[in-house]
Amino acid sequence: MTRRQLSVCALAVAAAVSAGCSDSTPDSAAQSSAASTSAATSSATAGSSAASASPVCAAVDKLRTSVDELTQVQVTQDGLSALRTELSAVGTAVGQLVDAGGDQIQPEVEGLQTDLTAIGDALDTATADPSVAALRTVGSTITTLVDDVGGLPEELDGSC
Repeated sequence: MTRRQLSVCALAVAAAVSAGCSDSTPDSAAQSSAASTSAATSSATAGSSAASASPVCAAVDKLRTSVDELTQVQVTQDGLSALRTELSAVGTAVGQLVDAGGDQIQPEVEGLQTDLTAIGDALDTATADPSVAALRTVGSTITTLVDDVGGLPEELDGSC
């Protein structure tokens, strides 16, 4: 999955999150945005790689799948709790990456853990104050996570 594909995917998620908050945006626009997000992530994932023989690469693939599922949540239909559920799955996948890679991948994992904390904080804010600005922040933090996960193969010396 290229950085560009991930960025397009992440922007579609942010648009879906933002559209889901606006009273003037029809539900079909949010659904259309989420559908394009789903298509973009599925297409990009198919082109990335199948589970590799390396435990680290298999964990990276699992993490990508979890992030793809996070980006496919339709906030207007599923609500913020669905994002929180998928965020938990991403956290589990990050834990599996730590188990597979140990200290050698700690710098990369620290960045992902920071991203997860930022998304969790943004979700807490959006739950307490479900404004367009709060939901855009959720989308922005998800974009950062998607970008960071997309950069993992390069950061792991292209071994995956």
